Amino acid sequence: MFKPVIIAMILLFTCPAGAGQEALLLDRLRVDSESLRSAEQDFQRHQGRGNMGAAESRDYATYVDRLRQRVVRDCAALAAVEIAIPADLECPQQPFSSAGPAAIDQQAEQTDAERAAALDAELSTGLGTFDEKLLREQERVKAARQNTGGGGGQGGAGSTAEGGRSGGLAGSGDTNGAGESQQDGALSAPPSTSENAKSSGRQTAVKERPTESVDENDDVVARQLREAAEKEADPELRKKLWEEYRKYKQGTR
Repeated sequence: MFKPVIIAMILLFTCPAGAGQEALLLDRLRVDSESLRSAEQDFQRHQGRGNMGAAESRDYATYVDRLRQRVVRDCAALAAVEIAIPADLECPQQPFSSAGPAAIDQQAEQTDAERAAALDAELSTGLGTFDEKLLREQERVKAARQNTGGGGGQGGAGSTAEGGRSGGLAGSGDTNGAGESQQDGALSAPPSTSENAKSSGRQTAVKERPTESVDENDDVVARQLREAAEKEADPELRKKLWEEYRKYKQGTR
């Protein structure tokens, strides 16, 4: 396969310049054209048999492209000195393209393992984006909750202080029994409030849940969004998760 190229190099360095220039250029074009034709036939035959790997196919395609470039240069050299191209030889009509190896179908050359790795990478990218959004939303809700809780704590402390002063002035002679009764009453109130909050939270979760079916045809990202929303106890964050779920489902339809 490389024999014609070796012959061309020998002719290039052994033939004298001047009167023999025309013969040298014609011989070089003939040898390069024969090398290109032989390489193209071998490449097509190996591809047809399927006995070439992806890397070997790229290397062979690069070699064929370089031979085509040599033929184009040979034709240009003959045209520069106004030497006619022999009838049995032809010059490529299209210019040399360094993107020749890229013409190979990379998708077809991928193995099952490579395709699976590409899909895993795409999935990891999608999950990473979702995790970033979820983390930012959790931090925002946490900061808002701390601000709200701090204001409520200050208000509660002020009310307690005012109540303490009023109680000290009006009921300094109360017995311990009365104090214990008040404590019992204070301890018995929270369970009812907690139950109401749980009931309200469940009703809110039902309202926030999308009316359409969310359990069918969910991909990995949609399923994680849905499960996170169903398990989230904070109403505001749960609402945000359902909104992200709806947006994602609408974008994938």
